[in-house]
Amino acid sequence: MTRNYEDDAEASLITPRKAMFASLPNEDKKVVGNLWSQKEQAMRGSIRSNAELSTSIAEYSRHFFINQGYAEEMQRMDEMMELESANCEPSNEEKAIARSAIRQIWRDWSFEATAERNACFAPILEDLVQRFYRQDRSQIKILIPGSGLNRLGFNLSRAGYDVEANEVSYIHLLATNFILSRTDNGHGTVQRPGFLGNIDSSGAKSTFEICPWNLSFSNNLKTANQFTKYKVPEIMPASSRYLDQPPTLDTTASTLAFSAPRFSLNGNNFTTDYTDFSSAGKYDVVVTCFFIDTAPNFLSYIRTIKHLLHPNGVWINVGPLLWNCFENGPGGRREGDTTIDEDAQARQQPPSSQHQSQRPIDEDPSTQWDKKLEFSHEEVILLLKAMGFSMRQNRDVGTAGYCFDDRGLMNTEYKLRFWVAGKEDKEERAVAVPVVSRWGPLNVSTVDGIFGTIPPGESGGGGSGSGGETDAARAVRLAAQFDERSWMGV
Repeated sequence: MTRNYEDDAEASLITPRKAMFASLPNEDKKVVGNLWSQKEQAMRGSIRSNAELSTSIAEYSRHFFINQGYAEEMQRMDEMMELESANCEPSNEEKAIARSAIRQIWRDWSFEATAERNACFAPILEDLVQRFYRQDRSQIKILIPGSGLNRLGFNLSRAGYDVEANEVSYIHLLATNFILSRTDNGHGTVQRPGFLGNIDSSGAKSTFEICPWNLSFSNNLKTANQFTKYKVPEIMPASSRYLDQPPTLDTTASTLAFSAPRFSLNGNNFTTDYTDFSSAGKYDVVVTCFFIDTAPNFLSYIRTIKHLLHPNGVWINVGPLLWNCFENGPGGRREGDTTIDEDAQARQQPPSSQHQSQRPIDEDPSTQWDKKLEFSHEEVILLLKAMGFSMRQNRDVGTAGYCFDDRGLMNTEYKLRFWVAGKEDKEERAVAVPVVSRWGPLNVSTVDGIFGTIPPGESGGGGSGSGGETDAARAVRLAAQFDERSWMGV
């Protein structure tokens, strides 16, 4: 998170509106004056709330690295940042990602976003429970690329699986490390002295109130909705109930990485750092949630995941196909509500690795999104089959928002496709183009059935339940009834 969140919000959001108000004719000022002054006061209060969290993440991260033995490096970095700050302003993209991170913290770590999360998480868990119901969960190794603020990875680790999360955004990595270090003494403060990296941390706040919609000026039914505060995180991840300890820095990694019991997190480049020999066949499952449409070249994602899975490993995916957020996204070509546009962009890191300042001055920033190959869902399934995967499931699992405020006058919901693809030892081949008749494509995405289904009457080690229910059937039934806290073992 940027340390100057408050200054940036003041300059980019409040100042222009103050100037607009000042330019109004006097008779208009009399009419709108009270409304504007009240809204300006609410805006400033909400920005301060968000800035408190943003600053806390930045300060915690600094002390964290100092305590991990990087005091000299942090001093040099502070000096470098101070020197560069006079000459180098963060890019608009960097500011947008920092602002969007506040909303994504709400999505992953607030109680109010539980339904939004579960729309995506539930089908993933249901499949894992059914697929591995006979096996020790701690022996099932799962990789989650594009893990964002990492609630999915945390939840799966708490359900007993061995989870490795991969997220390229350092803002998200640092925010996750901060959140996973939260614990509480019952009075709203951090429990253990020194937990935040310095001797004064025993009085540090364990939870924060944020306003995820404070920068959404359009389609508000009530003024108060824009400035509603939500408490995050809703749980204390580092408490004895969950991790029982905060994450530690992984000094053996080649990039920024943290580790905690049954859960690790790194900032590797997914399509380059995971293609080495040591990663081959390492994982039982790769889970992608709102991720595959971030690929400039989707085929590179397919090859990487095929390389990572061991024989008979599976790829579980849920999400939409928003390949180009400028063209097709909720705020297409930066039109519409800024927050919706920013959330779509932050979820999809641009395919170009260049910093904005390194791009040609006359280049339209939206053109970076045009350097992609986009595919329909039908084509995605064809490509998976052509590159050595077989479809085990392929179905619609309903709709979900992404950083979704259901009180607004306009909301964007995605239709979620859920599929499971099994790795097979087959050579890649050219895609067989489906025959198209007047009734549409034929035999394009045949579902082969649910992988691992137990034949009728067969029972696992636990025997049959009441009424002859098999272990497999019971596992599926229980998974379908889960709530987020129960399947984390709470």
